[in-house]
Amino acid sequence: MTVLPDGAEEAGRPGRSVFACTAVCELIRLPVRLGCHSPVFEQNVWDLTVVDGIPRFFSPSRRILDFTKIRNPRWWTVAKEYLLALMAPEHEQIRVLPDAYRLPKTLTTCQQRLEWLTGWMNWLTKQGVTSLSEVTQGHCDRFLQHRSTIYDRDGSFLRDASDDTRMMAELIPRELAYYGDLFSAERYQEGFCPRATTAVRTEGNTEDPASPRRAPAATAGRRLVPGPESGPAPDHPPARRRPAPGHPQGSSDAAGRAGNSPGRDVAAAREDR
Repeated sequence: MTVLPDGAEEAGRPGRSVFACTAVCELIRLPVRLGCHSPVFEQNVWDLTVVDGIPRFFSPSRRILDFTKIRNPRWWTVAKEYLLALMAPEHEQIRVLPDAYRLPKTLTTCQQRLEWLTGWMNWLTKQGVTSLSEVTQGHCDRFLQHRSTIYDRDGSFLRDASDDTRMMAELIPRELAYYGDLFSAERYQEGFCPRATTAVRTEGNTEDPASPRRAPAATAGRRLVPGPESGPAPDHPPARRRPAPGHPQGSSDAAGRAGNSPGRDVAAAREDR
């Protein structure tokens, strides 16, 4: 049974998000423990500790998706729609988008995506941007430059960021353009899609919507963490791989630091190639 939070009925009135009043776990096909309830789309913190069958190494902190870390509340709905689109590509409103991913992303990947998205959106807020419609290529270029350099706590230069970090710094702004037609509250200007200078996916998916490759994962475990098969997705063109440095990555942007270690970047990058 799905229990809606206070105010969910009004938040889900016609004209709002296509995910209004949706139980998150039901949509992404994760089983909920007996006696527990799935978080609902309108909630701004999704507590997924209620999911049954999560591996023990998946720490409780990684089972919570907190959208309130994004400083501009106007973008919370965008972030939630974006993550659900990544995890539920078979949804009828998502599968028709020409640039949408055709395979579901794991919870691990989406947690990393949220950390990167939080860094991107909070950086925009620092630049005085209050609406996604104000975003230009100049903002994207400066964000890439910002994440391409690693600083110490005093703001002094340490080293250049890894190629995978640079790739993610370009990929996150681009992915918001892929799903722009889905967003109900905010989106980029019509026709705007950040350009790519690193090895990010730039082509839409053209496979048959009825293709067996679009079938959702059969078990909760495959929805939670990448398995041995989580290399390049068959609907993504191949891209050359580059080794990441063996040292932890940081950034002067505290909001983005959490998702900036080489291991995390490589895991996310490989799934998107």
